[in-house]
Amino acid sequence: MPKIRLTEIADDMGISFEAAMDIVTMHLAEDMVSGRGKNTWVTEDGQTVIDSYVTVPQIFRGKILSVCPNNKFSYVYIKEMLKKVPIKLPRRLQGPNAVGKYIYLEVDNSEDEPKFKWTAPPTLD
Repeated sequence: MPKIRLTEIADDMGISFEAAMDIVTMHLAEDMVSGRGKNTWVTEDGQTVIDSYVTVPQIFRGKILSVCPNNKFSYVYIKEMLKKVPIKLPRRLQGPNAVGKYIYLEVDNSEDEPKFKWTAPPTLD
């Protein structure tokens, strides 16, 4: 059964080593982990448990409907969520010239209220 170093898992998931270590100490059984410190190794079963506890932000595409009273923000309609939300946009997308354009949003559901944030379009690798 191959094991993977915890530092590699943390880098792949985009979280800090300390956050990954907290997940390991709180949610994994002792037989899923070996080593200590930066030399911690996790089994395949432990890797699936870690995957279930790491939140991944969702990316949606939305259309800019109108400008908010504060010009730094615009109302964006997210079709998948059937919701209109105010989003702070970068300077080049601020103002009435951006109305009708499509942008990408990142939704973070780690708290009670979801947080919406503008993100750059995904690239094809």
